[in-house]
Amino acid sequence: MASNNTGRFQWPIPPWNADWQKWQAEFKNFASGVDSTVFALLEHLTIIHHTLPVVTITHPAPTEYYFSQAGVTRFMSRTMQVQIEVGPTPGLGLALTAGGLIGASIQPGAIGPQAVDWELYTSQTDIDASVMIFGIVNSNYSITWFNGNVLAVLDVGILFAPIVAGVGGETVKVTGADPMAHYLNTKIVAGPNITKAILPPGGTGESLEISAAGPGAVLTGVGNPNGVQVGTRGQIYEDIAVPGAELFYINTSGAMVWNVF
Repeated sequence: MASNNTGRFQWPIPPWNADWQKWQAEFKNFASGVDSTVFALLEHLTIIHHTLPVVTITHPAPTEYYFSQAGVTRFMSRTMQVQIEVGPTPGLGLALTAGGLIGASIQPGAIGPQAVDWELYTSQTDIDASVMIFGIVNSNYSITWFNGNVLAVLDVGILFAPIVAGVGGETVKVTGADPMAHYLNTKIVAGPNITKAILPPGGTGESLEISAAGPGAVLTGVGNPNGVQVGTRGQIYEDIAVPGAELFYINTSGAMVWNVF
């Protein structure tokens, strides 16, 4: 009897052989091939999440965006009941390109534990059957995961979990025309002589402290302050002998005193 193949996967069905031991060995190989293929399909189609770490998208420069992961992502292999570890991302993280796909090359089938890295696949990248795609980088460099959840730039949250922006008072927009909501600290930008700090960072009930570098303390004295020539540029002098507490501005660069009011 001639050998035959299954239609879909082209598994070789061993022909009958009078040597029953040889036929049994060939049939065992056939059964193993079926088993490997079926379990490989299960491995890719049904992911078992074991550990999902905290992730974010950083934006250190105008044209630079990075996906960063704290710790490792762990999946459970259905074929061998062992762990598959992805990450963590070293340095700044995984550089993002709009339109790129985020995934990892995970070998299916009956294999041992794996440790792989996140990779970005673009239209110029060859993708083979071992690659599992988990998300796509959008035009604004946010990431839409395979389950529909979105990780926006500068957001921090659990991998693949929903991070709701602009809902429930957690995030804010500058105006109605602002296309992206973020947390208050991100939306407030410190200008010249302005600093901001989160107090206490990571604690319960955080506050945003905004400090401005002013001209310094107000000097007080009696009489015309023309003789007061030492001080920081922009120092304020208050003449307490003058009704209405007349103020003077001391410009130390030219040793000039200007009456304010």
